[in-house]
Amino acid sequence: LINEGLVDYVALDLKALADNFTAITASKTFRGFEESYHILQASNTAFEVRSTVHSALHSLADIEAMIAYLYDRNYRGTYYLQVALNNVKTITELPDSTYNITNLKFEDTKLPVVIRG
Repeated sequence: LINEGLVDYVALDLKALADNFTAITASKTFRGFEESYHILQASNTAFEVRSTVHSALHSLADIEAMIAYLYDRNYRGTYYLQVALNNVKTITELPDSTYNITNLKFEDTKLPVVIRG
């Protein structure tokens, strides 16, 4: 679809890095993320990378490692962090996330980071 010019924008979800990916997603498809990322990097298609973060699943150090991972792979766009919603049904029962748009701050990173509520 990209090669045929049928895609004008992609939002690529980075659920977690390889070391936590299976625990968070219950799948072994991190390589699929990497392949999709490389295809997008090699194309002229506009794209963003985003992650939905939950304090029970992603530590601040995990998020900083995800930012570094993207930077090290030449991502220079804005990295969007989406705060997980509380009180919604999830595959695994989770406590309420303590993250919100006011307490997640990543101002001194190599990439611009925008928090979405």
